[in-house]
Amino acid sequence: MKMRLFMFFASILLFKNAWTKETETIQVTEEAIIQTNSINLIKAAQDCSVENANEILKIAEQLTPEQLLKLLNTKNYNGDTALQCACHEHRSVDILSSILKAAQRLTPAQLLELLNAKNNQGKNALMLAVYGAYSLDNVAAVHALLNAAQSLTPQQTFQLLSARDFQLGVGDNVFMMAAVGHPSIETINAMIKATEKLTPDQLLKLFNAGDRHGTTILMMAKKREFVEAILKSTERLTTNQFLELLNAKNNHDGNTAFTRAVYWGHKSVAIALLEAAKKRNVSDTLLQQLN
Repeated sequence: MKMRLFMFFASILLFKNAWTKETETIQVTEEAIIQTNSINLIKAAQDCSVENANEILKIAEQLTPEQLLKLLNTKNYNGDTALQCACHEHRSVDILSSILKAAQRLTPAQLLELLNAKNNQGKNALMLAVYGAYSLDNVAAVHALLNAAQSLTPQQTFQLLSARDFQLGVGDNVFMMAAVGHPSIETINAMIKATEKLTPDQLLKLFNAGDRHGTTILMMAKKREFVEAILKSTERLTTNQFLELLNAKNNHDGNTAFTRAVYWGHKSVAIALLEAAKKRNVSDTLLQQLN
């Protein structure tokens, strides 16, 4: 009887060990498949090979959302994911669209993790797209990324739009990059539309964020259409919040957005600021800044 019990428990132990080893083997195999396909997806994005990218993403349909995120968030030597590679200039917006379509299976939190993944320069996919948004492909990339971000919560959207890169000091967010770059009006409008789900407090915090010198987006902007788009989106701020935006000073020379525009001769920007202030009946605040 004792011998029979011994043999019974021994067989259970052997089965358990065999099952554990088999499970570990399956897990190792899955990890290897994910790693191999993620590397191949990055290469496809770098080479603009739409066909190869779509084949890999077709295989990825069998993965769980957690495994899919792992595949999509694998990085190359520059710290770029396949999504980021597809956002560089002269890359394929078709591959970007395919990746974002596959990412629809992710939860909002997982999607934010993908969209906010930073490369070695601290730039996420949206920053890379906006950074070169004078290119038609990059304009399409900005729209594709912001459309995908519509499923994010207001707080997650704020995290995406307010994320900073690794520039000197505190870094720049995507609006700062747009302010000093050459984005098209279509790109600017798409970015502004993405802010519609933010609360007034979040919007003020986003637009009043400064670089290492405390220079805000309105202080950096040189194009009237960019400033007008920013100011139009602030119409839902309270008067006090709007004044906080206008009265913000950088810590380098103490200039506000208005006095900076006047000093550097950006007449169209100064006029846009005055017109917005006049609508709020606070234009005297700007004129007093010149004293």
